[in-house]
Amino acid sequence: MGPEQEPEQGQRQGPEQGPEQGPSRSQSRGLCRARAGDEWSERPPFIPEGALQRKKAMEVDQPKRKTERDLEVEMGDDYILDLQKYWDLMNAEEKQDRIPEVWEGHNIADYIDPDIMKKLEDLEKEEELRERAGEYDSDSDSEDEDMQQIRVLAKQIRDKRQLLVLESKEKDKHGPRMPRTATKVERKQLEKEMGSLGLDMDDKDDSHYAQQGRRSRSLVRKRKREVSMPPTSKTRSQSASRPTRDKSGLRDPKMMKKAKTMMKNSQRGMNRQGKKGEADRHVFDLKPKHLLAGKRKNRLEQMRQHLSRLPSIDPNTRTLLLCGYPNVGKSSFINKVTRADVDVQPYAFTTKSLFVGHMDYRYLRWQVVDTPGILDHPLEERNTIEMQAITALAHLRAAVLYVMDVSEQCGHTLPQQLELFHNIRPLFANKPLIIVANKCDVKKISELSEENQKLFSELSSEGILVIESSTLTEEGVMQVKTEACDRLLSHRVESKMKGKKVHDVLNRLHLAVPNKRDDKERPPFIPEGALQRKKAMEVDQPKRKTERDLEVEMGDDYILDLQKYWDLMNAEEKQDRIPEVWEGHNIADYIDPDIMKFSSD
Repeated sequence: MGPEQEPEQGQRQGPEQGPEQGPSRSQSRGLCRARAGDEWSERPPFIPEGALQRKKAMEVDQPKRKTERDLEVEMGDDYILDLQKYWDLMNAEEKQDRIPEVWEGHNIADYIDPDIMKKLEDLEKEEELRERAGEYDSDSDSEDEDMQQIRVLAKQIRDKRQLLVLESKEKDKHGPRMPRTATKVERKQLEKEMGSLGLDMDDKDDSHYAQQGRRSRSLVRKRKREVSMPPTSKTRSQSASRPTRDKSGLRDPKMMKKAKTMMKNSQRGMNRQGKKGEADRHVFDLKPKHLLAGKRKNRLEQMRQHLSRLPSIDPNTRTLLLCGYPNVGKSSFINKVTRADVDVQPYAFTTKSLFVGHMDYRYLRWQVVDTPGILDHPLEERNTIEMQAITALAHLRAAVLYVMDVSEQCGHTLPQQLELFHNIRPLFANKPLIIVANKCDVKKISELSEENQKLFSELSSEGILVIESSTLTEEGVMQVKTEACDRLLSHRVESKMKGKKVHDVLNRLHLAVPNKRDDKERPPFIPEGALQRKKAMEVDQPKRKTERDLEVEMGDDYILDLQKYWDLMNAEEKQDRIPEVWEGHNIADYIDPDIMKFSSD
């Protein structure tokens, strides 16, 4: 190709590249060109023979082997999984052979007769012929008369023997027997041991002693004739002189002392734990693994979940109590001021039990109790949900927040809400009280009718604080919280001041304030020693550098010296080595100062 020819398709030609430029990268992949003079010659690429054969083998369209899943879908119910058909054995006919079963080193197949089924059929046919011939039929007429009499007599003997055994069991005249191997105990030794244990062996008949003799005689002797019958029970005088329970069964003071020592030793472990006793409840495993690990039973898990949902109310903690009609915003208020997460829904009785939230105010712990809604009807008609709120109002010492819905979106008018307030007002007598006019973002008190505004003005005239708030915009929420907490703190302090108990008096001793003697202002008196000490502290003396400051200042030249701050009588001895003592002698006293010179000589 000359310079006047057009470049081939795909040949790259830049602004400084003429047609004499070499082929493009894409063309060089298919052809190898060698330049001879000013012309290009085309040569086919070299491909090894092995690569060509492999490529040719890959182009053969061989059918792929079907998978077991394909066979299962194709055959349906006729499919049987065969794990042996792909085995690579030297003899392909042995694929379906069974694996030999070996027992005690011998192949069981070597002991199986190949004609065993045929022989079994022959035996069954022979057995059928014998049955037809009556060989197995029982012939009772073949026995003679002597044999029949023997059989009848044997039956009578068996029946008689069985009757004798039953009669012997009913009589049971021999009673319990001592085994012949039992150790014999002398009578005097037995009476001595029983007496030492506290058993009275006097005035007893000998009926409880076994009599050794002939077997035909009775084991119980004839009772001796006495002047009078022995008493069956102890008299009153003996009962009064009977030893106490801690001494009964103990033969001597030595045994009593040992019993008391054992009792004290057993109680020592309990006494170490403080006031716990044997009858007190004791939890041996604070975290029992059998209850906290592994799978728990359904009943136990349900009980745990139920107990975890129950509110934990501390009656001694400072408490704010929310009450009012359902759906007035009590749950929304507790979610705003505490860390609780109470469900809030736009329908009545969403809260069906007491919910407790906690907060902090003036570095004190507070709890806020959300009660279910209360309806205005007689006490005996209130359900269990409403009675929870009534019980909390009556028994908890708390500041009461009566929440009202000013917008009347709860379904109850303002007169109805105030009527409920007056009905339950005796429950929270002598408690701090605040009326929360909620939902002021919808309607404020100033926007109400004159009749409704008059209701709130009457409450204010009675000394009841009314605060407008909105849990949606958080307007007035913090004011309600602050006022309620401050009023409750003042109420608690005032109640302590009125108390006459010892701890109440001690609590208010620090509240005493001295009265002024006159109106003259006097400067505070400061002792001379305090003034001198204050003046000495104001002197700007240079502080001693710390070891860290010295290390930063000196860098690599810093060496930690722990002896330079030692307070010794002779400051020159700070760097002296501590003497090494061996068997009471200072080793330095036995070292010649010229020993190095002698060793060099």
